[in-house]
Amino acid sequence: MKLKKEKDQIIFIYNPYHGDIYWVQKEFDEDEEELVNLAGTFYFKKDDIFKIKKNSIEFKLAKLEEDYFKIDGRVLGVEFNVFLYKEIDIDFKTISCAKRKNIFQFISEFRKVNEDIYIGGNNSTLDYEELENLVNQFPSSYEKELYNKARISQVLENYFDNIENYTYKLNNYREKKGYTKHSNHISYTEYDILKYENILHKLNIMLKDEEKYTEKQWGEELAKIILIMFPKYINFHEQVIINMTSETSRKRKEKVDFMLVKSDGCIDILEIKKSSNIFLVSGSCDHDNHYATSSLSKVTMQIEKYIYNITRDTVNFEKKINNEYKKYYSDNFELKVINPKGLIIMGRLNRLSDKQIRDLEIIRRMYANILDIYTYDDIIEMLENTIFQIKIKLK
Repeated sequence: MKLKKEKDQIIFIYNPYHGDIYWVQKEFDEDEEELVNLAGTFYFKKDDIFKIKKNSIEFKLAKLEEDYFKIDGRVLGVEFNVFLYKEIDIDFKTISCAKRKNIFQFISEFRKVNEDIYIGGNNSTLDYEELENLVNQFPSSYEKELYNKARISQVLENYFDNIENYTYKLNNYREKKGYTKHSNHISYTEYDILKYENILHKLNIMLKDEEKYTEKQWGEELAKIILIMFPKYINFHEQVIINMTSETSRKRKEKVDFMLVKSDGCIDILEIKKSSNIFLVSGSCDHDNHYATSSLSKVTMQIEKYIYNITRDTVNFEKKINNEYKKYYSDNFELKVINPKGLIIMGRLNRLSDKQIRDLEIIRRMYANILDIYTYDDIIEMLENTIFQIKIKLK
């Protein structure tokens, strides 16, 4: 089976590997208007015959109209026409695509409209290279077989030991085929580099001249950066009131500087302190260990107490924040208190010795189940590494 250009036409040559062509002639002799499906790809009538030879039949597939060869939808088994740019030499396998369906039947099955498709040229709906890439990403018969076996093996694993791992074979096959190489749906762009570089530049400028910012301005700018650096958070709210219900709290109410909201509605607590004149670990040692300074200890204790009071009064706190902040979200979105954690941004590493940095890491791990502690140098490093990785992926 192949295609060839004949003056102002594209001809399909049907020469089956097995059997003969007489069954086709017999079908047409019985009914000249009958549509006969050939090679699981095209639907021809007797009038479409271009030439009959000993071992093959040639059919008129497309006719040149201005700059395009028009393939009628009837021939493809779809409700739209396909126009192929005259300079393109299309391959039969690209159209054929599968045993019982051509590529345009698949497209028709999933598209919501039946508009004509133009391949290449000035009116292009799809470049021919894109059409080939599209076809190459379709699952082969072997991949479909592996998928079916993978599903069956997952069921059988619940009842038998030593079942062949077809899931591994399927994943291995897909990796070798390299399907993701042709995917353009999720990819980085130069804009992503520019976005992170702008954030990094802004943060460096802020750190050089902190006194230009009030505590409120500083916190708001950093909270915006946190939303970009930590995509699990979609929004934040300032000065959120907490009822202090525990006996250890003198005040009846406290204001949390920032409440972070995750994409699933769960909340966390954010505390941001300016970097100047704040030390995270002591300069001296106790039993050869640097310990958390009072500045760090006060913030960690503050967040722990916030979280303690929120979780003691979960029902009322959820009701309060939904009444107050739900207007900023979609109708079905609910703010929730489910094991909230704290996030602290404060201090610098460039003022610490290697031993102080190592001991700070131990302190961070000690609090890890309750809160995460980030220095401004950590944020800078995250931004620099993100930019580096995006640049590599764009090469």
